[in-house]
Amino acid sequence: MKKLVDNSQQLLNDVLNQRREELYPSYSAQDYFEIFCSEQVLKEYDLSYEEIYSGIVDGEHDGGIDSAYSFVNGE
Repeated sequence: MKKLVDNSQQLLNDVLNQRREELYPSYSAQDYFEIFCSEQVLKEYDLSYEEIYSGIVDGEHDGGIDSAYSFVNGE
């Protein structure tokens, strides 16, 4: 049985898919979602996609941690 999605969730899914196709077409939706979430949480630091990607540590035996970033004196 297919799960029904409300309009706001469908809009977010569409935006995420469009951005993923523009920026990271070879990434899965799940992998891009991790980048997107990190980008949103760290928006005030104005990080490049390379800097955001470098903090993603998701994988086997990661203790449930998907990303880790350290900032000293706001940098």
